[in-house]
Amino acid sequence: MSIGRTLFYAGLWVGIIALTIRYPLHIHTQMSLGKSFPGAVAHMFSFFTLVMNTLVLLIYLAHLKLFGEKLHVFRKPVIKATGVAGILIVMIVYHLLLSATHNPTGINVLTNILQHYIAPVIFPLWWYFEGRTQDMRWVNILQMMIIPTLYLVFVFSRGALIGEYPYGFLNIAEKGVSGVAPILFGIIILFVIFGAIIVLLDKRPIRNT
Repeated sequence: MSIGRTLFYAGLWVGIIALTIRYPLHIHTQMSLGKSFPGAVAHMFSFFTLVMNTLVLLIYLAHLKLFGEKLHVFRKPVIKATGVAGILIVMIVYHLLLSATHNPTGINVLTNILQHYIAPVIFPLWWYFEGRTQDMRWVNILQMMIIPTLYLVFVFSRGALIGEYPYGFLNIAEKGVSGVAPILFGIIILFVIFGAIIVLLDKRPIRNT
């Protein structure tokens, strides 16, 4: 089996295992705290980690014959590039800003490692070895910002309505615009940097490995 195929199936199963555990566990926990089912789902997808891991899994599934037609949008180069940049940022932000104070227990230890470290390593490697199509252009870097922007609109709108934010560094109610802006600016810069790297790497010759 080629390197690309090995990475593909490894990443696919990492995503399936992590999210099969994480989805019901998260929803159950939030409903036990008094949230409705829609409220629990909204809370779950207020976390960028789950948004990006879900996107990555959908991209993998879109490359299976069983789901290829229905999920064809997730085969688009810019969507895959967004997944690459986004999942790398998940790892970086978690490691630098959250890991020191986040202490998961039980099965959450497994999902934490899978979502914050294993998936962010496997997916970019799979993209490089097998997922590239040499169709990326510099303008696509701006398009890669669409999903992160929609995510932030959702988070800040939800926060304004119910006063709940997924991450302390996004809590604009407590930190104010001046407290949140530097983190957001840093994340935007990371997306742009990763976008530029992705465009450059996408232009490299594709080899069968």
